[in-house]
Amino acid sequence: MSYNIVNPILKLFTCETWIYILSISLQIAGAVCLIINYWGNVEKKVILIYYAGREIPKAQDNNKVLLKKDRLQSCAKDIYMNRFSFICIIIGYGINLFGNITDGSSKLYILLVISLFCIAFTYTGQKLSSLISKKTYKEDKKVDQEIIEEVLDVQWSNKEQEEFIDKLFKGE
Repeated sequence: MSYNIVNPILKLFTCETWIYILSISLQIAGAVCLIINYWGNVEKKVILIYYAGREIPKAQDNNKVLLKKDRLQSCAKDIYMNRFSFICIIIGYGINLFGNITDGSSKLYILLVISLFCIAFTYTGQKLSSLISKKTYKEDKKVDQEIIEEVLDVQWSNKEQEEFIDKLFKGE
């Protein structure tokens, strides 16, 4: 029964077209897998990147932790650059479906123009992500310790656990 369904679908396209479809599908799936880590709440992603591999400082005034502007901007820029990259990849693959080199143009000239476009798009992505991150994080930011712990899924140290347990049973 499944052969009756699959066979007509396979005959819709030539083998070469199916290979092309598979190629584009794999490339888009790869782009989506890469961007999944950078989509969502930017502030939480920035905090996650900000503290990647670093020790979390103790809260200062009013249970707040100070995040430095320069590091915030750098972390946000990485997120925005990855989003820009994803958008370029998806648009590029979409446009690719409608393009073809059939006019006998020199492949060397085409390579040169592609290189120029790549440089222009890369420069644009770097500048845009830098501008957005600088606009979003103009100054140092104080964040609640609870938010940082929620984002990072912080585990208590043995000492913190003992202090918490002692506090619980002091009231009795």
